[in-house]
Amino acid sequence: MESFDEENYPSWHPAAWGAAEEDLLKSSQDFSGSSSASQSSWGDQDASESKELSEEQKAREFTHAKNIVYQQLAASAKTRFQLEKKLSDKGISAEIAEDLLQRCEAVGLVNDEEYAQMYVRTTANMKKLSRSALHRELKTRGIREEYIEQALAQRSDSDEYEDAVSLVQKKLRPSMNLSDYREKEKIMRRLVSMLGRKGYSSSLAFSVVRSEVERMAEHQERSSYE
Repeated sequence: MESFDEENYPSWHPAAWGAAEEDLLKSSQDFSGSSSASQSSWGDQDASESKELSEEQKAREFTHAKNIVYQQLAASAKTRFQLEKKLSDKGISAEIAEDLLQRCEAVGLVNDEEYAQMYVRTTANMKKLSRSALHRELKTRGIREEYIEQALAQRSDSDEYEDAVSLVQKKLRPSMNLSDYREKEKIMRRLVSMLGRKGYSSSLAFSVVRSEVERMAEHQERSSYE
């Protein structure tokens, strides 16, 4: 489950919905119909009753869809694409889903641009994924390319290099026998593979791993003479 800093991303937190929630609570009323004060014929009356029933069904479906969206957003921030999929999976019609999500965007409950910005900051900090991996993650969440590029601009080459170093350092242990060539090569391959799974390029991964492993090997060698 995704986790975001509520102080920096308050619109996703139910306690901060306020007027936005009030506006959506009233939205289902837009679907309610009203019958004419007088009917010219039984046919007109039947048609009016049928229309009222249809509008009532839409109103109920809208309310159900709204509750689904609220439950989703209360758990964690979601993109429009993710909410569309959830509503579709729950049997909500495309018409109702489109109307509801447009309203959510209008009042700030759904904002893919802000989502992308916060996702990059939070995920890069927690998981230390590379920019290419972050791009892939955002793409699967239905974020537009321009929003992805804007969000990734927060990350520099230096940030990516430092994160790769941090990941490797956490995996290196003083107990590793780096004086044994075969053991050292095996450790390096594993570390390069680990960075690869995080989306780092092979050239960066080899550079960082070689540097950090050699640094620890030299430290071990000095310690052996002390």
